[in-house]
Amino acid sequence: MNAKKKPDVTLVTKPALKEAAPPPPARVKIDRQPERPYRKGCAREAWWIRFNKFEGKPLADLEESCQKDPPSLPTKGKSAGVAEQFSGWLNFFKTEMGLVSTPLKK
Repeated sequence: MNAKKKPDVTLVTKPALKEAAPPPPARVKIDRQPERPYRKGCAREAWWIRFNKFEGKPLADLEESCQKDPPSLPTKGKSAGVAEQFSGWLNFFKTEMGLVSTPLKK
């Protein structure tokens, strides 16, 4: 009898995909200072000082700092004593004033 021999089968697998390294954290980048200094004691000044302290550091560190210890708290109205949103100040300094070029959080 003539028995056919089965060919040796070798499974070829694709090499495991390397997981992409996570992107570096967004950093605070101050592009320029305001044309005129902000009025002493106002919320803009307090937030701007905090942004300057964190220049070159991760955006998450700045946000955490602002949540733990807000630079300023409103004193009048419905939101008296309630911390303002960090994202609002980031947006203000980035889009309205063009002072910061840090990516906005999504």
